Amino acid sequence: MIVQRYMDYSNFNKFFALFLLLTSTIFIRDYKNTGGLSATGVYIQ
Repeated sequence: MIVQRYMDYSNFNKFFALFLLLTSTIFIRDYKNTGGLSATGVYIQ
């Protein structure tokens, strides 16, 4: 039971880290393309 809960928590952390990496990559790419925060405001909200 405790081990299963730890595994679920670990998988959630991996998914959250992957999601954060993906969104930050999109944010940086759009920031370079537009040269400002006008287009990246969608990702912030």
